[in-house]
Amino acid sequence: MPINKKEEERLLHDIKRLAIGIQLIADENNNSKRKYLANLLDAELKRLVEDIEDILENGHDK
Repeated sequence: MPINKKEEERLLHDIKRLAIGIQLIADENNNSKRKYLANLLDAELKRLVEDIEDILENGHDK
């Protein structure tokens, strides 16, 4: 099923946020900051999964 431009932009935005989070974790030496960033990254990953599920279930943007 093809997705529209707005859905594509939403998914790309989510993926970019994940990539930034991964880079921040890789660059951080402080373990407590790494854990904090990992929690943020987990939330971003959940958001991406929810967006994908929404698109697959509804076939359109929210």
